[in-house]
Amino acid sequence: MIKAVIFDCFGVLVGKGFWHTYAAAGGDVEKDRKFVEDALYRANAGELDDLAFIRLIAGRLGISPEACSEVIDADEQPNLDVFEYIRTTLKPQYKIGFLSNVGHGVIEHKIPSELRALFDADIRSAEVGCQKPDPRIYQIALDRLGVKADEAVFTDDHEEYVAGAAKLGIHTILYKDFDDFRVRLEDLLRDS
Repeated sequence: MIKAVIFDCFGVLVGKGFWHTYAAAGGDVEKDRKFVEDALYRANAGELDDLAFIRLIAGRLGISPEACSEVIDADEQPNLDVFEYIRTTLKPQYKIGFLSNVGHGVIEHKIPSELRALFDADIRSAEVGCQKPDPRIYQIALDRLGVKADEAVFTDDHEEYVAGAAKLGIHTILYKDFDDFRVRLEDLLRDS
């Protein structure tokens, strides 16, 4: 029986993911893929603070850090339909987890405290020393929620991160949009 639902942040709870944000700032996603992946990895490992990350991205884009911050802030807003679904439908019956590859202090700027309070466990890569799809980060989430792998559902907008969770026996949903997610999750919960 499923007892917990674990959510990725960017592309699920907040915005449409950094690739969307990078394109919105004028970046060439294909040409700059390696650069952005490296920058994200360093930020998510806690090697770059938020300001250093913004300066690095802004430099690549040829815009000011202030302009870069404005685009990021505008594009990375909480997906309120997902949070409302968590609050009204999931939270009363299930433990709720937050699992994100993210640097120090970023989440406090993206998700208001009243929405962060919905999570029973909050796992951030920079704080735990490993990143998705490393199996250790999923196990940390399971341990903090007090559930076994087959008692949890994990959703993320990246196939490789969903696959990483599935290898541990966690139920998974590749996040495409809220409506698709809700239908697939409700089917899964009904069948468990």
